[in-house]
Amino acid sequence: MLKNCSKADLKVIATELGLAFDKKATIVQLIDLIQKSNYYKKDIEFVEGLVNSTIEERKHLEEIALEKAKAEQGQMNLEQIKLERVKAELELARLRSESNSENKNENSGENDKKESIESLDSLIKSIRTLTVKLPNRPEGFSYFFSSLERAFISKNVPEKFKAEILLNLLGEKASNVITYIKDDELGDYSKVKAIVLREFEPTPQVSLENFRKTQRAEYFYELLKPGQISFHDTNLRLQNSVFGYIVSGSLLAKGEAEIHCGLITNNSELEKTLKEFWEIENIERESEISVTKEAEICEEHFLKNYSRTETGKFMVKMPFKEDPSCLGE
Repeated sequence: MLKNCSKADLKVIATELGLAFDKKATIVQLIDLIQKSNYYKKDIEFVEGLVNSTIEERKHLEEIALEKAKAEQGQMNLEQIKLERVKAELELARLRSESNSENKNENSGENDKKESIESLDSLIKSIRTLTVKLPNRPEGFSYFFSSLERAFISKNVPEKFKAEILLNLLGEKASNVITYIKDDELGDYSKVKAIVLREFEPTPQVSLENFRKTQRAEYFYELLKPGQISFHDTNLRLQNSVFGYIVSGSLLAKGEAEIHCGLITNNSELEKTLKEFWEIENIERESEISVTKEAEICEEHFLKNYSRTETGKFMVKMPFKEDPSCLGE
């Protein structure tokens, strides 16, 4: 019970139990002190509950501290990204200044061939326009990066700006990524891309479900056979398959409102059948049934002398027309 406790846990438990101990006491001494206490000997369940609650509280505080550390690390990474962006802006300004000074010494024909250096903001806007929308599903990131890298080639984006542009395109999702990026990797596009793909890649369960859907789609077309039947004034279709014809489609609302009425005449046999169906049959009443004197005696004898066995069978004494003494001994 006390083996899973840290030294801090044992001190908290001893304090809650009102036990005096030296601040420099070891774990073994604290365990021995708790086990020799009256609470431990008389109410071990109470001590066990106190131990569990102390451990849970400590783990909860550790989780809170871990989340706080992650948040602080994420904030530091965001500040680092902002700093890198400022550095990139300064680098672009320097390149622009050098380009302008070089253009002054070159003729007009060479000036027409040189491309102007765009600012980082304009680069981001241009790349965003040329790139597909950020996917919501993990399997869409492959196409997203293919589109992004084509835009990089089209706009001649320098390698050192690619990672910065990617993080800007990720928007809110960047916070999930920058936690795993080291400071020296913020400018490395290939490493940032690898972390993004790893973070948003489909789980094994999602991949298995996608595979099953693909398999079902392939099997579906293998079940179909040539032959289809259409119905007039409806969207119903009968598609031939290895199981027979499969019904698909829907009925038109117009067909549901149509009312049909039919009339049959000169069919005497049908009229006779319907008439007999609704006539009440005359059943002969018991009073009209003739019963002999002998039958009445047998019925009365049965009611007075019958019984049932455990198996459910009926037992009845045999009636005599004359006195039983006539049978002799």
